[in-house]
Amino acid sequence: MPYVFKTMQSNGEPHRNWRYQYTDWTGRRRGATGTASKRETEMIALRVQDKQDKIRKGHAPPPNTAIRHKNTAFSEVKDKYITWGESQGGTGGRPWGEGHAAMRRAHLDWWQERLDLEIVGDLYNILSKVEGILQQLKAERGLSSTTLQRYAGAMRAFCNWAVKRRYLAENPLAELAPYDTTPTEKRRALSFDEIPVLLEACDEKRCPCYELALCSGLRASELRKLKVKHLDPEKGGLILGNWTKNREASFQPLARRMIDRLRELSAGKDGEEELVYVPSHTARDLDKDLEAAGIPKKTEAGKAIFHSLRYTYATMLDQLGASEKEQEVLVRHVSSGLTLLRYTRPIPERIGKLVEEVGEIVLQDNKSTIGAQWAQHEKDKILSFNELQTQGPGFESRRPDHSRRIIRTPPAIVRT
Repeated sequence: MPYVFKTMQSNGEPHRNWRYQYTDWTGRRRGATGTASKRETEMIALRVQDKQDKIRKGHAPPPNTAIRHKNTAFSEVKDKYITWGESQGGTGGRPWGEGHAAMRRAHLDWWQERLDLEIVGDLYNILSKVEGILQQLKAERGLSSTTLQRYAGAMRAFCNWAVKRRYLAENPLAELAPYDTTPTEKRRALSFDEIPVLLEACDEKRCPCYELALCSGLRASELRKLKVKHLDPEKGGLILGNWTKNREASFQPLARRMIDRLRELSAGKDGEEELVYVPSHTARDLDKDLEAAGIPKKTEAGKAIFHSLRYTYATMLDQLGASEKEQEVLVRHVSSGLTLLRYTRPIPERIGKLVEEVGEIVLQDNKSTIGAQWAQHEKDKILSFNELQTQGPGFESRRPDHSRRIIRTPPAIVRT
């Protein structure tokens, strides 16, 4: 049964109009606003409840607003979807990125042509057609499962949005099975010996891009967005906007030597010009530079691609002793651990030291000896367990699961 009630305003006074609640034909409790008269609101609530009861009992047809949009032009609804996405379609209500919006529009335009979609009603019963087109794409063009999933995902996401806005009664692609997008090959990080070899052998124009990627862990798409104005030498890093992958503005610390190099490269440039040159096809150009440097693209550890430079950055931070929180901040990842995510705090001085050490690895003047220097650094840093036994107190394991990686702990934090 429905009932009427009044709600209170923020100032403690009751609202002028009465409200009422009722149970709709699906069994959900819903609320609505009536009039200033309690009696009139009660009559309205009874009429609404009676209508919902008739639908629930089968004496009246259920509401179907999608019927009204059956003859609406598909292009009109598609444009509304794109506008919504560019406004608030991303994670947390943020807008889509420029690249994602362009790709989503391109995919929907492609589907509109292939499925001959003129009105919204043409979307019904398209499941078999979509499956056939995707199978044809895989057979004729040899597209990967990830690419096929992007094509299918664009159309399925649009249909989901249309259902929520009552343009469609149901999603015609709800039963479309997903593709297996598990990577068939692992990605590897470059070894510390391979870094100087690559930087010495690569094309001079692409070298600053590789150096910056190795010193910051920025992705190729993020490097392309960097302008001269984003470099902040005083703060010691890069000012990142909401065009990064996580869609949040942040600050990326850099080694002082990397900052000096970027200042030299950007001297005389306008603030809106690109900070470093980034190839349009990073994978193809990196393959050329790996071949020139004699570095194998594939090893037992996996395949080296441009994103491997980000893997390498994270690996260097880990090997330099960065805590999990410091790695999370510098690599700009979000951890799922509640304590790590909300309560642990990084030490700014420690972060500055870490990025300087990364810069020393990447930007040594004498790159030919960097591999030997790093090996000696590791040898001096790590003691064997037998050596530890002869040293007495003042030593503890760097990680509990790495019993052989033993580092001297400053006496100030040794607990006896």
